Amino acid sequence: QQQRTSSKQGTKVPFHRCLESAKVFPAVVTAPPGPRNTAEYEDVTVRIKGFASRFSISESGLHRPKIVHCVGDNGVSYKQLVKGDDDVRQDLVLQQVFSAVNVFLDES
Repeated sequence: QQQRTSSKQGTKVPFHRCLESAKVFPAVVTAPPGPRNTAEYEDVTVRIKGFASRFSISESGLHRPKIVHCVGDNGVSYKQLVKGDDDVRQDLVLQQVFSAVNVFLDES
């Protein structure tokens, strides 16, 4: 069984082929650039080149978010959380807090 997604015109395409006609690929939001001494970040954006053909559904959460894996243009696989009817900014703040705690614990 293939997962499908609807385009703006209402036609259906397989999920893993949804980026074929993209002119500019979206950035991988879970691949933030590390700090640079030069403060030059134009060339470090990792872009989505494709998706894994399968996804899973989280067992937790009010809306049971979908977990997909995308492949960046650097060849690395990244886990993405896809949510409907929910504000993902709260999750971003929590992700930043957990990242800061991880850095603190690594330095301890």
